Amino acid sequence: IIDPFVNSPLKKKMSLPKLNLVGCDEVSLKLAWEPSSLSSREALVLEWKQAGNPRAEWSSTSIQASSGVALVSDLEPGTPYSLRLKLGKSEGPECVYDTKPISCGPSSSGGGSGCIIS
Repeated sequence: IIDPFVNSPLKKKMSLPKLNLVGCDEVSLKLAWEPSSLSSREALVLEWKQAGNPRAEWSSTSIQASSGVALVSDLEPGTPYSLRLKLGKSEGPECVYDTKPISCGPSSSGGGSGCIIS
């Protein structure tokens, strides 16, 4: 069988959306993307690793393309992470977002410092 679209300009390469940061704390990043650019039935893979560490390996989780949001948790405080979407062998643009550093400022309850240093 001959595929007329092989090596044809009509055959488009899969374009995955960019991840946008919508929230974070010390140990998690909440990400969003434009779900309309993907089929609602597609299962994406969200990958992340510590940015700037050449020995870091990608961690991943499967997510539903149509949800448009994902939460990555159990991260290190104050650390930059490289993140991307993946579908099969296609990889989306890589983004770098930081978790918040541990806060040692006054607590919101007014009872002194938010951190105990011994």
